[in-house]
Amino acid sequence: MGITWLSITFSSLMFASSVNTENYILSAECPLYEQSCDFTVTLEAKKNWRIKKQTPLKIELKLPKDAIATQTTFSQTDLVLENDKRGKLRSKITLGSSKLDPISMTASFYLCTAQICQRFQKTLKIKTNKM
Repeated sequence: MGITWLSITFSSLMFASSVNTENYILSAECPLYEQSCDFTVTLEAKKNWRIKKQTPLKIELKLPKDAIATQTTFSQTDLVLENDKRGKLRSKITLGSSKLDPISMTASFYLCTAQICQRFQKTLKIKTNKM
């Protein structure tokens, strides 16, 4: 009977940023493994607010000069809802020599209550953090 070894590599760097307001939490993270990361944006509604798939949403990423992403612009059709309070967007990013340069994210989205839908806008600078 042979011995099976399990090897797990953890990232020591992560791109991460979030904003926590009275009405929502918007966060972005991208654990860095060598020259690439799996970028995840999470939108979470608070209190009486809900995320509706039919309302406009636009999220744009501005990457470091030599980075490549599978997707840099997202719309409501890209949003994967876990429920009416939480949704996620994903992209794979390959970074070049400027892997420590920040990623900028501009978000424009609507959240709704039973009475109204309201537009929210936010820009995040997603910097590299040591984990």
